[in-house]
Amino acid sequence: VLVGSLVARLDVGIGSARGGGGLISSFVVVVDAGSTGSRVHVYQVRRGGGGPRLLSVEQVARSSKLKPPLSSLAGQIGGPGAADGAMEAHRLLSRIARAARRLLPEAARQSGRPTPIFVLGTAGMRRLGEERQREIWGACRAYFRGQPDLWAGGPSSQHFRTLSGADEGRLAWVSLNELLLGGDGGEAEGQRPFSIVEAGGGSVQLAVAGVKAEGRSGGSSSNSNDGTSMQVQVVSLPGYGAAHFEAALKAGLADGAAEGGQTTVGNPCAFRGASETVRGVVLSGEGDFHGCARLVRARMQAMDRGDARLGEMWRRAKELVRGQLDERREGGGGGERALAAALA
Repeated sequence: VLVGSLVARLDVGIGSARGGGGLISSFVVVVDAGSTGSRVHVYQVRRGGGGPRLLSVEQVARSSKLKPPLSSLAGQIGGPGAADGAMEAHRLLSRIARAARRLLPEAARQSGRPTPIFVLGTAGMRRLGEERQREIWGACRAYFRGQPDLWAGGPSSQHFRTLSGADEGRLAWVSLNELLLGGDGGEAEGQRPFSIVEAGGGSVQLAVAGVKAEGRSGGSSSNSNDGTSMQVQVVSLPGYGAAHFEAALKAGLADGAAEGGQTTVGNPCAFRGASETVRGVVLSGEGDFHGCARLVRARMQAMDRGDARLGEMWRRAKELVRGQLDERREGGGGGERALAAALA
């Protein structure tokens, strides 16, 4: 879905895999610049997907996660030490470029046309300030415009940018329902669209489908071929992603122990016998599920109290799920009780 949206906005023609027409390759590289690393995806785009579809998109390859994440370059590119930061950026972007070239099929490499590349950041980039993001995206743009076989777009292109939490959740929702129910959202067979909870490394997105509405604008995602729109409400919760939350949990344990003069503290969320040092304090694994659940809940409550905006997001998330549960009960359904219980 995302690739089709990106390609549809390109201002140059897409060539065929056999070498006919277009100024760019029929293959597209999309780099998912996540909170813990980057993954390189290669897709093939064909014009005319059958029926009302204008484009057909197929993933042909995907890399393993490349570390460190792009967001780790924050503060290294501009200001003191900029030369060292530029070298680090060049090394990281070179690895991404090599992964893309390795994954591209022979047809793309031999076509003589550059392959479009998009680098899209998520929660890890959203946590940075605007200036830091501009520095990183500027470095990406400068590097890839120096690669003749990878097309980085024109001066005002959107090839290197940060997705909003709402965009991330909405795209995940459309993709899931496209895979599970097909392009019509399953309405023809009496099935209702799925709602999702997407847990990334730095944030969690909740996307809940509402009712169809003709001609509405703002916050809707189309999942039908009949011109209607499915209203999708999205809540993005920064800091609740698995990697970021786990790091914050460990830091909280270490800080609490240090304040009490301890050099070792138990970590109920780690396997028994596991040990690691965080901020000078040894965290010793206890393997205690119920203790971990209590710790997680306490951490979530502390995050909500410390950030009024985050607390409001959680309240909105619960309202969305409860509203859909009520609607499903009225219709004789109720497939999201576990989700509602988790959020409550």
